[in-house]
Amino acid sequence: MTAPFWREPGGLDLTMARVRPGGAELELRFRHGQAYRLAIARLGAGWQGLLAEPSPDARVVQLCLKGGEFVDLPVERVLAACEPAFRRELAARSKATGPVGARIRELRRASGRTALAVAAAAGMARSNYARLESARHEPKLETLRRVARALGVPVGTFFETRRPTHTTRPPAHGLA
Repeated sequence: MTAPFWREPGGLDLTMARVRPGGAELELRFRHGQAYRLAIARLGAGWQGLLAEPSPDARVVQLCLKGGEFVDLPVERVLAACEPAFRRELAARSKATGPVGARIRELRRASGRTALAVAAAAGMARSNYARLESARHEPKLETLRRVARALGVPVGTFFETRRPTHTTRPPAHGLA
């Protein structure tokens, strides 16, 4: 039996993402040829899309919604919405690795930065950042974007279970 495509090297890389006519469906194609269609509403309450494309690193669907809002959807979230086997595997991994907050803490520590420094760089109060890392807060996408920018990583990294090999430190802003 062969391994699922998402376990293959580059298996989660998108080659195509587009909104179907009418704005209600998202169509995706992965590197190894797998194609999916799903209702955009399954990804966000009341969402209707205008445009979609893979991000430059091919691991995020960049979705432009009616109303002008832009949303970056990690490919893992999209695949989990349309592939039951991937959803089960992701749930099993989540139990083993912990929530997004733990992943953010892991990335911060790997970068050698303090929680205070990352909070300041993300424009957050230290207390709110601490709640994020300890999983006592369900962050909005914009919060995740700011923290990702502060850590110098793509937002999708927060949803990956592999250990970082390195992280890019943003320039110091006089914070210790």
